[in-house]
Amino acid sequence: GIVPLFLLLRDLGLLDSHVGLILVYVAIRLPFAIFILTSFMRTIPMDLEEAARLDGAGDVRILRGILVPLIRPAIAIVVIFTLIAVWNDFFLPLIFIYSDELKTVPLGLTTFMGQYRSDWGLLFAGLTKATAAARHHTFGNVNWPIARWLALGSVPGALAMLLMLGIL
Repeated sequence: GIVPLFLLLRDLGLLDSHVGLILVYVAIRLPFAIFILTSFMRTIPMDLEEAARLDGAGDVRILRGILVPLIRPAIAIVVIFTLIAVWNDFFLPLIFIYSDELKTVPLGLTTFMGQYRSDWGLLFAGLTKATAAARHHTFGNVNWPIARWLALGSVPGALAMLLMLGIL
């Protein structure tokens, strides 16, 4: 429930702070991330890790050179779903954030809407600006090697492909 969460944040002194809101979002979204990443990592063949160990790769090298490139699509799914959920959330900031300078964008845009009058021009200008800024920060410098993901999807010859691409 929301009341025990509110009381916990109040007792910890985290009401009306971004830290408190971030901790709540992490606690809510972490099970989803664990579920997606665990399910995805179970599909990775153990042959890749065994072959890398035979070639002399250590744990860190296997993680950075083989596993992380293979789970990038799952990481992208988790990041995109989390960003959409947090961006669209209105209820939690409404409950936990009081000061105007700490309000999230969707909550701050409600100041342009009133009971009897709404400033639609400012509201849509703010929505356009916020969406453009979020798009730039999220996808501005994206360089996802999709061809590399497809090439690494098969076990036979995957290590040769890793060596050829300079990953391993």
